[in-house]
Amino acid sequence: MFVKLMSLLLLCLHFSHVQAVQVEASIKPLAQLIEPLLIAGDSVGILVRSGASPHDYALKVSDRQRLESADLVVWGGPSLERFLVKSLADKNTHQMLELAQLSGFEWPSVDSNKLTAGIHEHHHDDHEHDNSDPHFWLNPVNAKVVAEIVSERLVTLNPTKKDQYKQRLREFVEQLGRLDEALSQQLQPVSDVGFAVYHRAYDHFVSRYQLNQLAYITLLPEHQPGARHLYQLRQKLAGRAECVFIERGQHSGAASALAADLELRTAIVDPLGVDSNSYIELLSTMGESF
Repeated sequence: MFVKLMSLLLLCLHFSHVQAVQVEASIKPLAQLIEPLLIAGDSVGILVRSGASPHDYALKVSDRQRLESADLVVWGGPSLERFLVKSLADKNTHQMLELAQLSGFEWPSVDSNKLTAGIHEHHHDDHEHDNSDPHFWLNPVNAKVVAEIVSERLVTLNPTKKDQYKQRLREFVEQLGRLDEALSQQLQPVSDVGFAVYHRAYDHFVSRYQLNQLAYITLLPEHQPGARHLYQLRQKLAGRAECVFIERGQHSGAASALAADLELRTAIVDPLGVDSNSYIELLSTMGESF
């Protein structure tokens, strides 16, 4: 009788247990897209901490342990986070989500060839020759695609909470719709204003809101622009640009000097959301900067 009671108690405890899903995101913007979808008990961690660059990040032992223990690892893909390629090679496909491979994304209609003349003179890097900007999260349409697929994975991992996950997804998608509409209205009056950006990170934002991006100062933030490219930039931006966007924490002295020489305004933008507390805040702040 005692054994039967204990078995029944254990069975009840098993079915009353609320599974908590542990997610690891490669970078902060992806974590900010995931956080609104989680329910009580779930958690999302960030591998690349604020101030570090995903372009050349080196995994620590603790990072590898977190990857091993995570129920789901979410990353953009090798174009941005090359440091994860080897570490995720043996990861079960059901425990990993590479977002750049998702269908349904809007990819930028930006002619990068016109923006990169002379920029390759000192740089040799596979990422620099990719056909598209990997910062896909700067378009709310893509954020919605990410939210939907992540929500599906969460339901798979914790099916007893399907209704809660679906409700969280609906609420977040509504927020994204309002954000996209607000940004469209906010940026339409400045859509013809010419500008240059510090590095190639804003094509998704520029394409979504039809902004007049004239040039990149560098392709990767870790690389300093060469003299030839800076000379070409001066020729290209003079009389056409009104602003140069620089980035917090980057060595953007060349950008500031260029702006000073041409008497252009400067503004700070933050594609990785270092100072933002949510995805909505990240995009809203970017809209205000532009």
